[in-house]
Amino acid sequence: MSKWHILAIIVLLGILGAVLWQSPPPLLRDLVDTITPEVQYPDAFLINSKTTQYNEHGALSHIIVSDRAHYFEPQTKTSASYTLLTEPRFTFYDETHNKKTSNNKTSSTNIEQQNVTWHASSTTAKSVNNGEEVLLNGNVSLIQQPSSNGEIPTTINSEELLIKPNLQYAETDKPVIIKNSSSVTTSTGLILSLDTNTVELLSNVRSRYEPR
Repeated sequence: MSKWHILAIIVLLGILGAVLWQSPPPLLRDLVDTITPEVQYPDAFLINSKTTQYNEHGALSHIIVSDRAHYFEPQTKTSASYTLLTEPRFTFYDETHNKKTSNNKTSSTNIEQQNVTWHASSTTAKSVNNGEEVLLNGNVSLIQQPSSNGEIPTTINSEELLIKPNLQYAETDKPVIIKNSSSVTTSTGLILSLDTNTVELLSNVRSRYEPR
């Protein structure tokens, strides 16, 4: 093959590449879209965000703080807005106690006098439905506030946990580890009522005596 033949082939390949680049066939367009999906950027973000939520009686329900909060608007009619939280931390309060100490809905409640019940944290979280549901991911930790300083708190660890903060409700179908002052319990799945401290372990429950 002569040099001219090689040069002609190179030129033809260049022209073909330019045509495909400008007007790719549907098959190639679909392939490109599959490989490189569109990246959605947040519509707003906050640094060191803090959300304080009160219940219908005016009593403090919970506080959420996070290093960063990225808010995303709906992209289609069927999608919903959501917020991605970095290093979120939750503090839950005893609403039953607060109802007894509040005279009416508009009465103010001193946060310092309210009883903390649980702390929750994770690496990231996704908040949907205006904070009605928050999915915690990565190094999820739930720590029950002890009634006295000398008590060892109950801790619950998992890799994923769905919390409904306004209902003080949490659940997961992932493996969990529960540690208290005298035992360690493992389970696949858990349902927890944060206001009544009621725990339901779903399956594969194992417990061993291990005082701390």
